[in-house]
Amino acid sequence: LYPHASRSEVLVYASAADALVIPNSGTSWNSRYTTSPIKLWEYLAARRPVVVSDLPSMRELVTDGEVRFVKPDDPRALADALAQAVQGDDARVAAGWERVKKQTWLARAQRILETL
Repeated sequence: LYPHASRSEVLVYASAADALVIPNSGTSWNSRYTTSPIKLWEYLAARRPVVVSDLPSMRELVTDGEVRFVKPDDPRALADALAQAVQGDDARVAAGWERVKKQTWLARAQRILETL
C-alpha cells in the first residue's frame, strides 16, 4: 500500500505493482452509484491486473472481461481475487488496455467531433 502520490508518480508505482485494487465500499450511496475514479483508467493504463468492487458505478465503466470484480466489503473475497489476479489475468489486462486507449482526451474529442 502506498499513500497519496503525485500524478507523475502514479504510473511508475502502478506499473511496478503485481495487481491494483479499487476496494470501494458498497455501504456508501456515492461509492455504489456515482463514483468515477480517474485511478481506474490509470490502473488500466499500467497494464496490470485490476481488481475492483462489484458496484454499479464500476460496472458502467468496465466489464469483467477487463477487470476482476469482487464482492464489496468482503476482505476474504478481496484477498482471493487478488491472489487469482496475480496468477494470470493476461486476457483482462489486454482488454483493459484496449478499453483505456478509447478513453484518452484525444479519443473522446474525436468522438464528440464525429457526433457533431
